[in-house]
Amino acid sequence: MFTIGNGVDSIYLVQHILASRDLYVSVRENFNDFSIVQVGVDYADLNHVDIDMGEVIDADSYVVTIIG
Repeated sequence: MFTIGNGVDSIYLVQHILASRDLYVSVRENFNDFSIVQVGVDYADLNHVDIDMGEVIDADSYVVTIIG
């Protein structure tokens, strides 16, 4: 589980060290109703994914879960 958001970026590189592209990636709100949101996911390499939120997000406002 990784918390993302810094008030500056809209794309976040997340290192998962699972050595696979066969992953389940979920992004949910960290506040409010904790809803799952639709985002762009790019499997950068076997140990990293890029999460494209589509807009700048506030600090620590989303949680990324990666299962492989």
